[in-house]
Amino acid sequence: MPSYLQPSTTDNYTNTFANNESGTFNEQVVNADYVQSYNSSVTGSWKTYALKKGTTLIWAGLAQDSGDSFKNTVIDYQLLVPA
Repeated sequence: MPSYLQPSTTDNYTNTFANNESGTFNEQVVNADYVQSYNSSVTGSWKTYALKKGTTLIWAGLAQDSGDSFKNTVIDYQLLVPA
């Protein structure tokens, strides 16, 4: 099992993806865990979603038109996933 899924690790799935919201993914409404990621102004305008079923994880993010990244560049999405 990857370390980020193990509850004994400080930087794990539960500690990182501590928020949850409903959204539409692939035309289906689901409850998804997410973590807020930040832009260069340290405001959380981006979210990385973790769609989890059993041990299968799918990382997702919502596209935005010409948003500000944490590297102070213009982007349309930002997805930060564990290694």
